[in-house]
Amino acid sequence: MSKNVGFSIINNVIVLILSFVVRRFFILQLGTDYVGLNSLFSNILGILSFAELGIGVAVTASLYEPLQRGNKKLIRAYLHFYRKFLNAVAIIITLAAATVGFFIPTFIHGGSIFTDFQLWLYFFLYSLSSAVTYLITYKRIILTADQNDYLNQVNNLIFQSIIAILQIVVLVFWQNYLLYLIIQVVFVVLSNFTINHRINKRYPELFKKKLVEKLDKKTHHELRKSITGMISAKVGGIVLTSTDNIVISAFLGLTILGKYSNYVMIVTGLTVVLNQLITALTPSIGNFRFSNKYSSSKQETKLFYQVTGMNYLIVIFACCGFAVFSALFIQVWVGKQFILDFGIVVCLIVSFGVNQFRQAIIAFETAYGLFWQQRYKSILEAALNIVSSILLIKYTNLGVIGVLIGTMFTNLTLNLIWEILILKLNALSRIKLSRYFIQYFITLIFLIWTTILGIFISNILLSNISVLFAFPILIIIFLLLCASNYAVFSIVFPDEYQFVKSRIKRQR
Repeated sequence: MSKNVGFSIINNVIVLILSFVVRRFFILQLGTDYVGLNSLFSNILGILSFAELGIGVAVTASLYEPLQRGNKKLIRAYLHFYRKFLNAVAIIITLAAATVGFFIPTFIHGGSIFTDFQLWLYFFLYSLSSAVTYLITYKRIILTADQNDYLNQVNNLIFQSIIAILQIVVLVFWQNYLLYLIIQVVFVVLSNFTINHRINKRYPELFKKKLVEKLDKKTHHELRKSITGMISAKVGGIVLTSTDNIVISAFLGLTILGKYSNYVMIVTGLTVVLNQLITALTPSIGNFRFSNKYSSSKQETKLFYQVTGMNYLIVIFACCGFAVFSALFIQVWVGKQFILDFGIVVCLIVSFGVNQFRQAIIAFETAYGLFWQQRYKSILEAALNIVSSILLIKYTNLGVIGVLIGTMFTNLTLNLIWEILILKLNALSRIKLSRYFIQYFITLIFLIWTTILGIFISNILLSNISVLFAFPILIIIFLLLCASNYAVFSIVFPDEYQFVKSRIKRQR
């Protein structure tokens, strides 16, 4: 397991760094409109791909027992089911991309520099690289279930590195977005063929013959119910993260979306790192649950408060770093002209922080298998986010801030209340709602305060002195903000503070 986690972290970090390098050349060679278009494609594709959400996790969980018992017939039956499902997803995405491509111009406010045919072709190629991946994903899942996912991580890292290098070459010498996309498609196909060959050699007993085995009716019904619950639970999250860029493009245009998407890349990077930390705790939470006599015991509730408090502190530190260093990073990375206004950055960081506050509860809900209970919440979450964002951007002069407020409104109302109630009513009945909400809003106040202060100081420094001299001062500011929040945390959350302190000592 440690090998899988280690390779996963290395893969994510290197791929993230490569994406920042490619983005720099992308902006320099093609311009902001192409960046905005690429971001728009990414979010539309994210929505088109929602059908796959949940089934991978559900099938992986179902494979653990037959792998342990060596039940190859049942494993092949699960893989057969998964292959048929993903083949259907690949076909749906391809057809949907070919259809939605004709409507891309309607998602771009004020028109664009692209012809309608260019927009259709670009989006179809962008989607094709995702569609072809689904044709082989059913085999990758056996690596995950059998704790050999590091093989997939290594394969992904090698081909993502090749893709990044070749895309940079294309951008520098030809400034051609079409070639950029073709490289993506070609090497994703090669990546899939390579890992497919390795899996066939590693598991010949599973793949030497055509998959024809089928699940019995009871197993099929249980799996479908689990998948339905998980897809429903994930839909809201996809809408929350994928529709903002579409709304911005439709109402404000590609240029502002291009600038905004640079900050979203930073958010994505931080989210990957923070979620890796919380996700690593999920199996431990599940094991702790079954190590106690009662599922709603005092010890489990105490663990919930401790993990929640630790998550709050980690998120506050991340937001401090985001607030203090984002302007400097953007200026060095892509240029000072891409720095967003003060209010937009404040709302973006607070929105990021509020969303990350949820991850502790999500980890507990995952460990307790509370997916089916959230099926209606996710539909309401998606509707509330879209409606509130569109109303704010259409009927106010807030612009991007209106979209971010819409997202925060969804998280601070529906998600905040519903998710803690699901956990309390179905798993941890000892949770005191008053304590949870008081701690949440105290943390939120400090998040907002430190974000405003960090951005304000950073902007003043960068406006008056060079980046070289500002950097060491910003490091000091960052450390002071983190230290002050840590001190307040130790006073306001004494029990959680002791837990964090013990975790730090354990790592030494």
